Amino acid sequence: MTKDTRYGILPAMRVSFVTTNQVKIASVLRVLNANGIEVEIKAIDIPEIQAETVSEVAAAKALEAYRLLQAPVLVNDFAFHIDALNGWPGVYVKHESERLGIGMFLQMLKPHGGGHLSHISRMANALAFMDAGLKEPKVFTREIRGVLSPDAYEALPKKQGAWVDKIFIPDGEAIPVGSMTPHRFEEWRKKDQIETFYRDLAAWLLGRSAVPTD
Repeated sequence: MTKDTRYGILPAMRVSFVTTNQVKIASVLRVLNANGIEVEIKAIDIPEIQAETVSEVAAAKALEAYRLLQAPVLVNDFAFHIDALNGWPGVYVKHESERLGIGMFLQMLKPHGGGHLSHISRMANALAFMDAGLKEPKVFTREIRGVLSPDAYEALPKKQGAWVDKIFIPDGEAIPVGSMTPHRFEEWRKKDQIETFYRDLAAWLLGRSAVPTD
């Protein structure tokens, strides 16, 4: 069980966050703990859900997590959209990265006739919360716009198995997310545009008349 008492706030409620991703854990703990919401990390296996949008995937996973845990649950899912490829790979970014490699993402933006298509892309996240008081999960979404960088890809010492964050440069930044120093990454992810949907979740949870702890 993970809670933060640095702020002198007694937990107002408890939420099980289903993930093993340390970056997601750090962001959720920082924002929810600061608002008196206790977070318990649960590393349970939820099958991959087939859906068209990241919101649908997160909602389906939240329903399954709630079925398994019978307690208030939170799920954070990810998608990556390349505008010139009609939003592909979307929710299948993990599968397609493993199948093709991120170098193929860039290759697909080079038409046979020469030149290249737009490298504008979007990181998309969906936070889905479910408990006994809801008929369906409550979902919060976020998009981070930026571009894919061929130069960043060429500079990678190891291209095989690289994740898309190694070549995605968010708007307003000079280097990819995955190449930021720990200090710079901490500064970046605390920006309003990055953490707003965590804050929206916290405000919504606190605004409810009661959140069952089951």
